[in-house]
Amino acid sequence: MIYPRALAALAERYRLRGIGGTSAGAMAAAVAAAAEYGRTTGGGGFDLFDDIPTELGGGGLLRLFQPERETRPLFRLLLALTGGDRPEGRTVPSKIIGTLAAALSGYPLVATLAALPGLAVILLGALVAGPWAVLLGAVLLVIIELIALPVAILRNLSRDVPANNFGICTGLSTGTGEPAVTEWLQSKINIAAGLTADDPPLTFGQLWTAGHRAPAGGPDDAVRAALQDPTRRAIDLRVITTCLSESRPYELPFESTRFFYDADEWRRIFPASVLAALQAAPASRTPQDRDPVAWQSEHDQALQHSPGLRRLPDAEHLPIVVAVRMSLSMPMMISAVPLWAVERTDLGGNPRLDPTGPRHFEHVWFSDGGLSSNFPVQLFDAALPTRPTYAINLQSFPPGVQPAIDETDDARDAVEWAQDNADGLAPKIARWPSRGLAAILGFFGAIYTSSSSWQDNTQLNFPGFRDRIVRVLQTAREGGINLAMSDATIERLAGRGEYAAQAIMDQFDQPHYPPLVDGRPTRTGWDNHRWVRYRALLSVLPAWAESYRLGRAVLGDDLVADPPSYRFTDADEARLAAELDRTMARLAQLVDQADPQTVAALAAQPRPVGAIRRVPQI
Repeated sequence: MIYPRALAALAERYRLRGIGGTSAGAMAAAVAAAAEYGRTTGGGGFDLFDDIPTELGGGGLLRLFQPERETRPLFRLLLALTGGDRPEGRTVPSKIIGTLAAALSGYPLVATLAALPGLAVILLGALVAGPWAVLLGAVLLVIIELIALPVAILRNLSRDVPANNFGICTGLSTGTGEPAVTEWLQSKINIAAGLTADDPPLTFGQLWTAGHRAPAGGPDDAVRAALQDPTRRAIDLRVITTCLSESRPYELPFESTRFFYDADEWRRIFPASVLAALQAAPASRTPQDRDPVAWQSEHDQALQHSPGLRRLPDAEHLPIVVAVRMSLSMPMMISAVPLWAVERTDLGGNPRLDPTGPRHFEHVWFSDGGLSSNFPVQLFDAALPTRPTYAINLQSFPPGVQPAIDETDDARDAVEWAQDNADGLAPKIARWPSRGLAAILGFFGAIYTSSSSWQDNTQLNFPGFRDRIVRVLQTAREGGINLAMSDATIERLAGRGEYAAQAIMDQFDQPHYPPLVDGRPTRTGWDNHRWVRYRALLSVLPAWAESYRLGRAVLGDDLVADPPSYRFTDADEARLAAELDRTMARLAQLVDQADPQTVAALAAQPRPVGAIRRVPQI
């Protein structure tokens, strides 16, 4: 609801070189990347963005979520329990009544059989035993129903949801004649790119080469390698998914292809056109760090595996809808995405070293990227920025704050951004009751949020991050799984998105900072952002240089001259490494010889201070 008009507003002023997101943000990013591709190639563009909120009104959003026949009772229960099945939501009594009604209608056979003993006692009391027997029968009816229905729900949950890839909806249509969320998304991606809905799905390689002409014989390996260099991509789309089996996030598209898919499993979660594109893609090339013989052996064993497995294609041939679907697998609501990977250790934890020996393939499950990285504002960061990057952060209003929002809602009350260096976006403070079951649930909810969002929240107030983030707030009745939002609510959210984009662009484009001329600021937010990033980088270099000096002394020259592994491949690589080593040594010497108070002063601002460290590429 919020992203389409925000992205359209950004696209009026900028060309989108890099765009990424997680979950719903990944959906918006994919369609925006496709629209930029269409604009670049002259086939499509951002015209459809203004209509998306309107299209999803009138129940259109709810129709995108189509549960399977077996999981339909759970879907109705979930919406009734949360109030997401009504535009105005539900009061607590209404949630109780709605949930009970959903349970009775969802499990009619169980409800009927459970009612029979109580009804029999009621009938007997009415005919023979008197009013006390009628009352006893009513109590018995209620007690048995309260036991039988939860048992039926738990059985449904434990049997049918895992069988449906741990989700209530697969993302595909269940024969309603209306497209479900994955089909709708794939259609929007292709149309934005200037393709038809029936054309093969748009791939990452098409984004990377948008507007470029390949040689007549097709791009060779050197050209392909250049296209996979993010700095040379015409349009760089990245999204985040969470591998539950490995307890870690992954950035998509994958840098290397170590995962396999079962076509029969994927037919349940991807449209036929996507499966056709995957199966028509060229075989994945052997990475430089892998033995070609072992790579081919894995390929052959995967095909012979039961079920038969295919390696995912190289990133340039991967349909972007696959990556987005892996990012938006909302836990329990939308099915997780199953893949397979080679288990490279035996049961004792020892590595399997035989390059052509038997391979053991394990199921691995991918779900919502927001479980591990809900706000990946760092996706396109460099040492110093060469172009603006903006981030749209969706959050709830603070606890206890319920703004008076009506049809004439002013978006300014629901949009926040840092308007100077002292105006960060501090995380909202969570609150929960101090007693009872609600206290326990609130405490464990805070534990979950902290474990999944600590990195995102830390960045909200960090210099060089906070000034490019715009936060859009929502009430409890907006967003989330409120699938039956009214047209007016959807329009308000769309308006907030557009306002947020204009606000952050104006913050960067308009003068807000000194020096003053005639009492007016002359420096823009973009000027200030570049300076803050430069200043923040300088502040962390002394500690890095000092740690390099100390570690380099322990490393010693003998080990550098005759290393045990990862030797330089040629003389040019060795010379470059030596020159970098000498440069780092000079930097460390400069810091070591400087006045300690001067070094401390340089490292003290801007606050909060940061640190340079090596981090894995996710």
